[in-house]
Amino acid sequence: MARILYMTEVTRWFSERGLTIVRRDCDLSGLHKTTYHIDPDSGAKTMLAKGIATAFSEFGETMVWIDEWGIWPSAENWHLFNAFRESLGEPKVVLEETGDVFTRREGEDAPIWDRPGHLFLPDDLHEMTSLLSLVLYFVWGAIVVSSSAELILRISHDEWIDLYAKEGIESNRKVRGLMEMLDDPST
Repeated sequence: MARILYMTEVTRWFSERGLTIVRRDCDLSGLHKTTYHIDPDSGAKTMLAKGIATAFSEFGETMVWIDEWGIWPSAENWHLFNAFRESLGEPKVVLEETGDVFTRREGEDAPIWDRPGHLFLPDDLHEMTSLLSLVLYFVWGAIVVSSSAELILRISHDEWIDLYAKEGIESNRKVRGLMEMLDDPST
């Protein structure tokens, strides 16, 4: 069952895999990366989310840390996002919008800025696909990390993806499929 994690838990999970988070940013310097453009078409984003979730599910648990939001507010749907988190067992979060500022009502559980991590098991394929779809539709940023940190993906709010993979991992059939999908979003 997927779990939603506080930032301290996200930091600890990353640290256990040799990754460092400083000021809410993950240091991926020194790792080989390949950059891909995200097709803005919603159908292509749905297929991409499925491809990412499928590839990552091969490696055990997967962390999806949403680290950017609010940059393109017209693309966001907070009700849909909170309903998704409720489907994972998260208590309802009620946000009141005052201009461009969201405030949490007293007594409500923690919103995304307090609990930005989402930890998925391999059996949570549909849930991980759904969250990644929302990240892509809402033009948010996220870092997706396999349990062994062999495969890392950074999704940017500027609609590009950086793929970090340990040498030799391309031989994994599902990772190769993901890389082909990123090379040619129409597949």
